[in-house]
Amino acid sequence: MAEVLLLGQLELRQDGRPVELGDRLQQAVLVVLLLHVNELVSVQRLVDIVWLGQPGKGNPVSIYVSRIRKAFAAAGVPEEIETVGSAYRLVLDPANIDTHRLAALCAEADVARRAGDEETQLAALRDAVALWRGPFLAGVDIDIVGGSSVVSPEAKYLDALGDLAELELARREHRAVRDRLQPIVAKDPTRVRLVGFLMRALIANGDQVQAVDLYHRTRDALDEYGMEPSVELRRLAMIAQRVIPPSGLPTPRGPIVGRAAELEQITASVATAAQEGVPALVWISGAPGIGKSRLAEEAARQLTQRFPDHQVRVDLNGFTPNVPPLSTMAALGVLLEGFGIPVEQIPANVEERRAYYQSILAGTRSLVLLDNAESEDQVRDLLPLAVGCAGLVTSRHVGGFDTGTAVRLQPLSGDAAGELFGKVVGARRVDDRRLLSHVVAWCDGVPLLIRMVAAVFDRHGGWSLDDLLRLLRSDESRLSDSAFGPVGAAAVAVSYQQLPDQQRTMFRLLSTLPGPDLTVTAAAALGGCAVSAARVLLDELYGASLVEEVEPERYRMLDPLKEYAAGVEPATPLEADEAMDRLLDFQLVTAAAAMRVAFPFDAGRQPEVHAISAVALRFGDAAAALGWLAGERANLAAAVRSAAGRGRSERAWRLALLLWRWHYVRGQVEDWIEGLELARGILDVPGGDQDSLATVLLQLSGAQHMVGEDGIALEHAARALTIWRGLRDPAGETSAYTAIALVEMRRGDHRSAIAHFTAAKEHHTKAGDDRGRAHALSNLGHLYEMQGDLDSAESSIDEAVMLLERLGHVQGLAHALENRGFVRELLGHLDEAQRDHERAKELAVTLGDVGVQAHAVNGLANVLRLRGLPEQALPLHEQAHRLADQIRDPELRSLLYVDHGATFLALGDYAPARIAYLAAFDLATGYGGAVPGAKAALGAARSLHQAGECGEESARLWRMAIEAFVELRLLNADDVLAEYEQLTCECRGTR
Repeated sequence: MAEVLLLGQLELRQDGRPVELGDRLQQAVLVVLLLHVNELVSVQRLVDIVWLGQPGKGNPVSIYVSRIRKAFAAAGVPEEIETVGSAYRLVLDPANIDTHRLAALCAEADVARRAGDEETQLAALRDAVALWRGPFLAGVDIDIVGGSSVVSPEAKYLDALGDLAELELARREHRAVRDRLQPIVAKDPTRVRLVGFLMRALIANGDQVQAVDLYHRTRDALDEYGMEPSVELRRLAMIAQRVIPPSGLPTPRGPIVGRAAELEQITASVATAAQEGVPALVWISGAPGIGKSRLAEEAARQLTQRFPDHQVRVDLNGFTPNVPPLSTMAALGVLLEGFGIPVEQIPANVEERRAYYQSILAGTRSLVLLDNAESEDQVRDLLPLAVGCAGLVTSRHVGGFDTGTAVRLQPLSGDAAGELFGKVVGARRVDDRRLLSHVVAWCDGVPLLIRMVAAVFDRHGGWSLDDLLRLLRSDESRLSDSAFGPVGAAAVAVSYQQLPDQQRTMFRLLSTLPGPDLTVTAAAALGGCAVSAARVLLDELYGASLVEEVEPERYRMLDPLKEYAAGVEPATPLEADEAMDRLLDFQLVTAAAAMRVAFPFDAGRQPEVHAISAVALRFGDAAAALGWLAGERANLAAAVRSAAGRGRSERAWRLALLLWRWHYVRGQVEDWIEGLELARGILDVPGGDQDSLATVLLQLSGAQHMVGEDGIALEHAARALTIWRGLRDPAGETSAYTAIALVEMRRGDHRSAIAHFTAAKEHHTKAGDDRGRAHALSNLGHLYEMQGDLDSAESSIDEAVMLLERLGHVQGLAHALENRGFVRELLGHLDEAQRDHERAKELAVTLGDVGVQAHAVNGLANVLRLRGLPEQALPLHEQAHRLADQIRDPELRSLLYVDHGATFLALGDYAPARIAYLAAFDLATGYGGAVPGAKAALGAARSLHQAGECGEESARLWRMAIEAFVELRLLNADDVLAEYEQLTCECRGTR
């Protein structure tokens, strides 16, 4: 059997014996025939390829074909070269050629992957990877066998290599991955995907130093292309260096007593899972206050060496009063942030988040603590599936058959309970062991109750254990059955009864808190007292172990105590309602103040806030305002939900609408949409405030537009338009026209977008609204620019700039200047363009508008490239990318990649240019950006063509670009079409 080997040095073997292939030209003729196996290759084409169209005298092709036939005959090779007219055909089973086998095995692996047949996929990939003996056609002069038309199978091999590494890492076969990838990556550290797999393998093998060294080598190699390592590589480097703390667990809250057996059970379960090659799962259940969370946290700490990569925790709020259980979407977001993933990199839908989360766990030794679970269903998509990882779950309910090892916590034994009591108060006060046993027995052996009763005893130095026991047994202490049961409630009651009236009131009010925690100032609002008084009240509650201090000036109450507080002498409806109103008013007024300072340009677009709060905060600068908003994110979201559910609709929708700009800047689209959907539910009722409903719909349209859901965005904007038409509100109509136009502009429907912006401009003109008119003019200028009417574009934006300067509207001016700078780039007015970009950047920095900053910095990079200074442009492109990373705006990111690719192309760096353009294309395809997608396809096609990599991929990209440019009627569409028509290579496709 003849076997052809092209993956490495060219070889032909017959029954395992090598066949002599002759000199350089003879080999070249054979290779051309092999590359077109079973196809006719004309003599002229062979001359053009091998002899570059200049064969000299005679007919060298027939001479070398004759020599190949003789070599075949001498070696007993049964295959033949047919002569058909003035052409030759090498007849050979493609299965005997290693490149064809590689393709077939990769296809087999792909089919197995889709079918879920991991064993077949693994075997096929291993066979495929084993075929590679070195560089494709090593030792053969590529220029005389087809040059740039010869497509190397290296990309297919590298894909197989990566897919195999991913499978083997999931199976803990990290040494095989290490040994296979090290020589590949050593030759080319820019293979980012393979670098990531190798780093994971090194970390899994305990070779952190090598992993960090590899990261630095890759970073240096990418830097030559003006690129930065991916988020995944940065995360792996931080794990290897422990820059990301291996533990996301809270600070230990004192000693854990009496749980040695349970800790041993958890440790043994984890060890067994490792031996069996499955992820470790442990479900810890028990009564309220029994110490489930503390046990899980202590177990996680003791397992740090086994799970060195990372430890993350999420509170699922399964049994937290007044707080809904965390959704899968939200919980995955918390976990991904815990793994160090930047907010802007977290996917926008639950399926992608789930896949991303599990992919991060794959190949690592990480522990996930899912605290306070409501049910099995809540944690189903959060449990780690990767071998080598562990999931610890705490819940009041017992888990199911598929939730891992069950650990059910029982009350502490008498000795352990007494030990815990003694650690709080000191050994000298618990010398009467008999009385101590009665005290802890009255606490039902529940650690939380024991600590609370011990705290009360510790604060009263004159008490004896007999005094404490008498108080516990008194009828007065049995105020509530609560979550602890009737006897356990007595232990809490002892702490509660020792409080003065004001502390009791605060304790009761804390049970009504909708969010996870509160600051001292928020507590003052809740209690209707001065901040100094609230500080004292919380300090005393903390001393009595009735609240926990999670950070300076911020407290929270444990769930069982919230339940108790709601049951013992509950706050009257009037008392609770007034407290909740005070808290919501504080949040509304303070949020409004924070938004005014952080986003002063947007003050006129915010809803009016008529509430009053005596303790509302004021902010001296944007940093302080943004810091408060960030710290209160969970509480503000909870406030909107609580207000919506407790009949405080006015406060709910105003607070939701008030925060939209902050959510936009932070990329917190999920919070933005959730709040506004609640507001819509409040307002979208018969007799509801239609004007406010339309405003909410308009902002929902903006949120959906940001995440690429343009269909939903159009629906919301169209309905808002209908409402405002019915109300005969021209200003509202105009806002809706603008929202619709923005979606249509991104989709590439420029005619409709121009019509809507023109209608908006006319409405603004009639209303005397120069600000709105300027906004419409600026966007119209952008549309004119995309259609190639640069003079109209500049004229339109000039008018917008003039209006905005006269109005002093800094935010709008920054956007308009940036639009005009881009138009002037295209006109070749580079000095004016540079001034526009510089001024836009200056204004954006003042305003804190990161998006405009990114656009402006990118514009300055473009100017440098157009001046013939692409090397100087690269650092500015990188700066623009870093700015864009701070917000979630796929359209901005795609535009940045397009321009970055243009600069690489100007430098002749074709590989990074193609990478940048394809990144832009992927982003634009994801959110429906027609224009950036067209430009990205054209750039990628040009990159391949200019690099000499003409073929099927480049032809496909050229066709896509041409179709898009013509359909969208973009600037220079005719020039692009003419450029394509002049191509004579494989970029034109098969002829």
